[in-house]
Amino acid sequence: WGELVFVFGNPRGSRQLTFGVTSPSPYPGTFAVDAAARFGFSGGPVFVVMPDGDLTLAGMIRGSQVNKFQYVTPPPNLLPGQFFSQEDLGGLKAEEYSMIEYGIAYAVNADAIGTFLTGSLPALDAKGVSLSNRFIPAR
Repeated sequence: WGELVFVFGNPRGSRQLTFGVTSPSPYPGTFAVDAAARFGFSGGPVFVVMPDGDLTLAGMIRGSQVNKFQYVTPPPNLLPGQFFSQEDLGGLKAEEYSMIEYGIAYAVNADAIGTFLTGSLPALDAKGVSLSNRFIPAR
């Protein structure tokens, strides 16, 4: 942990780059990044900056921390401050809003991706899909 990384994403069709520092994660095969990642960064590559300035693939963004906020909206015909009656209860709607906790994103590390690809080879072969050897970790 403590490595400087660049994170690439494509939120709402807008290619973006952000950066952050890695931290341990409570989830096996992952690490946390304090980058400003949000929806649209999932699946994006995470590159660690090496001492010589080169970039090395560290992993792939799995997702951002999201909290759900649920609330009830009043019927649209009520005026602000107006009390509603028993009949107005049928016009209540439950809504949900996703709130991203910026500064916390989780990434699957490169070793876990390699293990997944290696383990998926038989299933991919059965479907007629083959991967170039450059994507398969040395066995």
